[in-house]
Amino acid sequence: MRAIGAFAGVLLALSLLAACGGSGASSSHGGTLTVTMPNPGMAPTINTGARVTVKLTRAAPALYELVAFHPPTISKPQELVCTDTNQGPSLQQPCGKPAPRKAQTVFIRRVVGLPGDRIAVVNGYVIRNGVRERVPHLAPCQGIPECSLPKPIVVPAGHYYLVGDDRGDSNDSRFWGPVPRAWIIGVVER
Repeated sequence: MRAIGAFAGVLLALSLLAACGGSGASSSHGGTLTVTMPNPGMAPTINTGARVTVKLTRAAPALYELVAFHPPTISKPQELVCTDTNQGPSLQQPCGKPAPRKAQTVFIRRVVGLPGDRIAVVNGYVIRNGVRERVPHLAPCQGIPECSLPKPIVVPAGHYYLVGDDRGDSNDSRFWGPVPRAWIIGVVER
């Protein structure tokens, strides 16, 4: 699985940044945070190494916004699985169960599902409430198994489904489930 291999590299990069006082963030001031993209998960929208400004906010994110958030804490790449053994990519279904603990690192992903939405993924495209997303920002999915998860899940109340634009090389809600609103720290300024 290409995405799991990429995740191991992301964990290492974020661990190194955290050890240097970072976690993907290089500075914070005046209600904003500057984040350096540590992986290709948001390409072609945001390339690896690009710096973006995040506006810190408590407002609920809108559909298709890019958000900065704390992903679930996963200590080992082999634990990159849905906490519900009846869901997840191995069963051709996105993960619909939230993980219990957040990491201190910062990720950037796109909001593709709001509370109460039915989410599936077909050929890398999110199917939200039965309608395929029509967005120009996706990288080709390359036909890997995580690109087609046709059995839908429902996003729980107070949670958001966050997925990278490079669906073939992104570590996101498909694997570890929806993210609680409280873990979302801001919106990427464009």
